[in-house]
Amino acid sequence: MERIRSALGKLCILPALQTVLIAVPAFLLVGYVLLNDVDGPLAYLAYAASAYGLIVALTGVFRVVRLIRQGIKEHPLGERLLEDVGFRTELSLYAGFSVNLLYIVLKMAIGHGGLFLWPSITLCWLSCGFLCSIADEKRPQ
Repeated sequence: MERIRSALGKLCILPALQTVLIAVPAFLLVGYVLLNDVDGPLAYLAYAASAYGLIVALTGVFRVVRLIRQGIKEHPLGERLLEDVGFRTELSLYAGFSVNLLYIVLKMAIGHGGLFLWPSITLCWLSCGFLCSIADEKRPQ
């Protein structure tokens, strides 16, 4: 079992440059196959290469996320953000409260502007009615 795991690790966990050199052409080949309605062995090769490219890219993303988390933990504020549930809750509450306050201000501004909206709508309807009545008078019977 250990031999299979090490073989899969060597096959799927690649350095960044090799990951890009495998994944990008594989994804481009799938795009070519899909856009040009290519059938046959080339399509199957493209799909297999794309699946392998996706596996390699995802394993690379997990490593990048792990490195970012380690970098965040090196900073005292980042470590507190990742480890302290109370601090994280307090930050999310302040963020939500701030967004709600901005929403209230926006709605108040729109509501205040709405006071001037109704006379404009009324004037528009009156002018449309006036123009229609003129057009009806000039229409031949």
